[in-house]
Amino acid sequence: MDNGTFRRLGDCPTPWPCFVIAAREGFLSERGGTLRHILEVINTYSMEFKEIPSIDRTLANRYGQDLEDVRQWLGVTRWSQGKLSGETVLQVQERLLALDLIQGTKAPETFLWP
Repeated sequence: MDNGTFRRLGDCPTPWPCFVIAAREGFLSERGGTLRHILEVINTYSMEFKEIPSIDRTLANRYGQDLEDVRQWLGVTRWSQGKLSGETVLQVQERLLALDLIQGTKAPETFLWP
């Protein structure tokens, strides 16, 4: 149940997704097949996640959230089955640079796994 500990001040849309998979270069070169399998499993389940019967009530009960808040979150949340585009990676870097959180930008290929 929402106990009012936090209050919403506003929204700050970001150019990046809420959930991403990140891996070290060593893992990618040594265990790329494992990562591909993990991504297949995540993509399969995330495609069907919202269709799970009573998922809204399950999440609300499990995490102590207001049912209406969970329903609203499910209504605006989507999971992509694709990787980030180079354009998105550039937008993320530009936002982080503007916030003075990074010192420069790099080519999107630096971050994206083929």
